[in-house]
Amino acid sequence: EGKRVQLHFCCCCVLCCVLICSPRSFSKHRAAIEKEYGQALQRLAVQYQKRDWQRGNTDAITSGVFGVWRSVVDATAQTAASRLAASEEYRRLMGQASRSFRNAKDMRTKRGLEQLQRVQGEVVDALRELHRLKKSYHQLSHIASVAREKAADAQARSVYVCG
Repeated sequence: EGKRVQLHFCCCCVLCCVLICSPRSFSKHRAAIEKEYGQALQRLAVQYQKRDWQRGNTDAITSGVFGVWRSVVDATAQTAASRLAASEEYRRLMGQASRSFRNAKDMRTKRGLEQLQRVQGEVVDALRELHRLKKSYHQLSHIASVAREKAADAQARSVYVCG
């Protein structure tokens, strides 16, 4: 029974590790990739925005093909900023979820440990009681053995005296 409980506990630990570590690892990697991608888009957009602004003539740029190009670059910059904000929010939310899950796991572990300590105390008390009863049994057994010997001696004397 003890081995089964220990095996069940180990399987639960492995399952918890898989369920906690895999999503956490995935989330960290996803947030890092999103952040890196957002930063790369931002660098790209800023590079082209600087080129357009360095040309100086913004009125000519706002018309025609250059206007479309400018709006694409600006939209890319906005997309990059929103991706960075989304990656930070995603990281924050996953951190909160991870913390709450870890806190719940810690509470369950603490309760389990308290129960285990209580059961261990009961087992120790039961073993003490068993040891005390065993000692008492051996003492009573010795007394009974001595009494049987004396009774046998007394009976032997009475047979010898009567006979």
